[in-house]
Amino acid sequence: AEAPGATEAAQVQQAAPSPEQLLALSGLASERLVRQVLALTSTAAAHNATLQEGVANELRERLVGAHLQLLFTLLLLRTKLAENETFAPLASSSAGRASEIALAALRESSGQVRVAAMKVVGAILALPQSVTLPDGTLGAFLNSLSGIANMDALPEARDLAANLLRTIAAHPAGP
Repeated sequence: AEAPGATEAAQVQQAAPSPEQLLALSGLASERLVRQVLALTSTAAAHNATLQEGVANELRERLVGAHLQLLFTLLLLRTKLAENETFAPLASSSAGRASEIALAALRESSGQVRVAAMKVVGAILALPQSVTLPDGTLGAFLNSLSGIANMDALPEARDLAANLLRTIAAHPAGP
């Protein structure tokens, strides 16, 4: 019989991140954390084939939401550590990658995923002024959030989008 946790450990070892995945998360998370998230994702993908479509979609939404929550937490932690001068501020390139992830998630059909993405947007907007975002990022946030604020089925999503729109309007870089 396998020792408890042996299966999870084996999955973590098998989930070798691609160079692109490591690059996308460089400066945000450790390689071990990336491997653990990939193991969870690959395990879910393996089970995905046997699940009914509705259950598979729910699992996907939960996984995407969990990944966004992880990104949100990492952004806040990195910002706090930079404020305490424990670490340098987040690199602008990493902030750009986080922005791309958030923008993609804002277009998801799941309201809960969009809410999680908006929390990431809020963390990005709270980054120090020394961290620059790629040209057009605030405008893309503005466009996506305007649609959510006006038409989303979830009241929580509409309210959060409206609050973020006010934050963008007051952002030093301007909308």
